[in-house]
Amino acid sequence: MTNREEIERRRTFAIISHPDAGKTTLTRVITGDMLPTAGKVLITVSDRDKKFIEPIARDLISLGFTIVSTGGTAEYLRGQGVETEVVNKLHEGRPNLGDMITNKQIDLIINTPVDRTSMIDDSFIRMQSIQKKIPYMTTIAAARATVEGIRSAQHVKVSPRSLQEYHS
Repeated sequence: MTNREEIERRRTFAIISHPDAGKTTLTRVITGDMLPTAGKVLITVSDRDKKFIEPIARDLISLGFTIVSTGGTAEYLRGQGVETEVVNKLHEGRPNLGDMITNKQIDLIINTPVDRTSMIDDSFIRMQSIQKKIPYMTTIAAARATVEGIRSAQHVKVSPRSLQEYHS
């Protein structure tokens, strides 16, 4: 297994049905990290995913998060009436999304890969999220599940338990 595969394995998420919450909770099972229940969310998505991100952004705002997004995503969200702060991509100058991640100003990242032109930004965001232990979603489905997990975590205190504990 290469270093990259090992890092990705460690970042594996599992969706766990929690009987106390009555909802699905998304948690990082390898490292044991929990999802944030407040803070800033960096959203930067491909054009094909923009139409799906608006309700997710609204849900995150209703849960008490603030949204930070890159140019095209911010323009789309603002056009839909969603409040967002704009942050530069890496090549657009400083301060940029890398500075925010490095300075621990971001608590959750939703970044759907675009194409080869954004490969440097995508790789940097992924690497920094791993180093800073920031939950990182790369699909709309994972972002939706994350919102539900956060909603559940805000209402019920959930602590990781083994499968054996759930079935004993």
